[in-house]
Amino acid sequence: MDFNMSRRSLICLVAAALSLATGLLVLGCAKDEGTQIAKAHHEAAAALMAKNDFNGAIQKYTKAIEANPRSDLDYEGRGTAYSELKSYDLAIADFSKAIELAPSRGGPYFGRGVAYRLQGNLDAAIADLSHAIGDMSKTRWRGALYERGLAYKAKGSFAEARADFQKILDLEAEKPGEADKSWADKARAELAALGK
Repeated sequence: MDFNMSRRSLICLVAAALSLATGLLVLGCAKDEGTQIAKAHHEAAAALMAKNDFNGAIQKYTKAIEANPRSDLDYEGRGTAYSELKSYDLAIADFSKAIELAPSRGGPYFGRGVAYRLQGNLDAAIADLSHAIGDMSKTRWRGALYERGLAYKAKGSFAEARADFQKILDLEAEKPGEADKSWADKARAELAALGK
């Protein structure tokens, strides 16, 4: 190999290395920028949810997902907005994607369970809500207990419904104020309706 060929190969190698380094740097910057864009859209969506502007929230969550398709929280948020609009199939799809991305989180199971219950798929609702509840000694998922109780009630499984509603009251007695007290009030009303 002559000297000119070696020098040309070395220049090509250096140019390729610089090109790769520049590409990685640009990719890293784009990722940081994408994360910031996703965060801004997520925050805007949350603000719209608080105002009950579910269509606007869906648009913002969609933009957040486009900027960061690995965000389970944005899929969960958009699923909640779809549920509020009674678009249960779309909600279930988003909650399922959130579960795929973060299978250990209870929130997407709760959301999907509620959507299934409202859709009338009671067995799927009970399964998801049971998953959301998880270990009862550690859970604060009184909402999941309440929703599962409603699913059991709709299914005609009144003993199971009563047990879930009673568990909410037991949790409130054990740890008052740990969760939203409205769950205990709702559970008390459901127990009265079931003729405790």
